[in-house]
Amino acid sequence: MEAVRSKKKRKHRRWRVFKRILLMAFVGVLLYGVYGLGRLVYQRVFFPPVRYEQAQAVDSAIFAGDALMLREELALVTGRAGVLNMLVDHGARVHAGQSLFEIVDKSLLSSIDTEIAREAADRPGEAAPEAVIVERRQQLTEALSIVRSLSSEVALSLRDNETTEMARAMRELRRATENARRRQDEYAFATRSETLEEERRASLLAQRQQAVHVVRANIPGYLSYAPDERVGSLKVSEYMSVTIDMVRQEKSVLRARANGERVPAGQAVGVVIDPAQAMLIFEAPETLALPKAVDIAFGETVVMAEALPRMLTGVEGKVLVPLRLTNPPFAALEQRTVNVVVRPRGEPISSIPSSSLVVGAETVVFVKTENGEHVARTVRVVATKGDRTHVTGLIPLETVVVNPGRLPPKAGTP
Repeated sequence: MEAVRSKKKRKHRRWRVFKRILLMAFVGVLLYGVYGLGRLVYQRVFFPPVRYEQAQAVDSAIFAGDALMLREELALVTGRAGVLNMLVDHGARVHAGQSLFEIVDKSLLSSIDTEIAREAADRPGEAAPEAVIVERRQQLTEALSIVRSLSSEVALSLRDNETTEMARAMRELRRATENARRRQDEYAFATRSETLEEERRASLLAQRQQAVHVVRANIPGYLSYAPDERVGSLKVSEYMSVTIDMVRQEKSVLRARANGERVPAGQAVGVVIDPAQAMLIFEAPETLALPKAVDIAFGETVVMAEALPRMLTGVEGKVLVPLRLTNPPFAALEQRTVNVVVRPRGEPISSIPSSSLVVGAETVVFVKTENGEHVARTVRVVATKGDRTHVTGLIPLETVVVNPGRLPPKAGTP
């Protein structure tokens, strides 16, 4: 009995020691947790960690809207009226001296072609026999003799004042004259030579060329069949004379002429546009920041351009911005007013938190590299929108430091 009681006491003593160890472990874990939580709260409040964010790509358009197109062009004016026959399509690239179109006098051309066809049909296969020539000469002589005789009768009737006789003689004289003309043509046809036929045909072909006036290009460039009343007035060389009213009021949409259209004399049929000399001018706020080199988007086509010094307008807060284009496409040149989007050339714009900027002699942003280092990157501020800033000098999706003040002192040294 005593042995059983002693065994229970030993078991109870071991269990009590084990509970004390568990309690001490629990208290230790609890104290460590409280300590860790307090340290975390302390660090969060007084020493916040470095935070990161990816730079987001944004639309880099500096300007979007209508602009006035200035171009160097040569008007193609014809001095005669006629029907337009296009030899080169609208918008094609042409070279100096190339035939562009014809102005055709349809009525004159039709009569000459009829005469050429008649001459070809009447042309004999070989020279007429001598007997036929003698017969035709005799018929012509008799016809001319009758004409002279009737002319004398008409003169006598007129002198004697015989009205009835004169009327009869006049009718016979007209018939005799027509017969003499027909006999003369038959005699000429029988006696004409191959040389005379070629001379006649050459004369008709020369007359035909006069009925078809060909216009050629004097300079290389794009051919446009859409001239307007401002042909030669909106020149690149005179861009300094453009006013803000001209930019605002110019809304012309030019219509190209159609093939077969009738063209009045003295009117411009088309123009040859020199793509090497073209310029855009648009109205903008005076606060607009524009780099020297920009890209101009005409729909899906992008053209390089150079920003020239701004021009004052006399309107408060507004300036005119001229851009010199580099070989723009015909689609951009054919209209006076074009819709464009202007972006900085080769400089993508990124959106980052404004707190990422460190402003000093230069504006820098700290970027986290792949190996975890922090590198300072110089940026250019384009615009500030709320708590976000648009900058150039970063690659979209790069990781930037949101709170650069929490970086170690030597981190991010350029």
